[in-house]
Amino acid sequence: MAVQQNAQGLAELTLSLEQAKRVYTALFCRIQTGGCTSFADLDQDDLLLELQSYLQKRAAEQGVDCTDHAAWEAFLGITHPASCPKRTDDAPRQKESDG
Repeated sequence: MAVQQNAQGLAELTLSLEQAKRVYTALFCRIQTGGCTSFADLDQDDLLLELQSYLQKRAAEQGVDCTDHAAWEAFLGITHPASCPKRTDDAPRQKESDG
């Protein structure tokens, strides 16, 4: 990983694919859990979208179906079962039978 300032005074971040996955996952998780309000703007910023698009292209090159949430998470290296609490919390609940 490297951070450099370019001629225009902008920071340039150089990441390996594995580093990009970790940065994306960390930012996404912070936004999903709402644990830190200082990241609130990242949800609407181009940074997360650009990083996600880059990673989805790399995943597709490796044959990953990014529309399959489990396959996408496996590509990112997410292994815990409750990786996306917001998604599962919003899922419709099944009605219990009146048996």
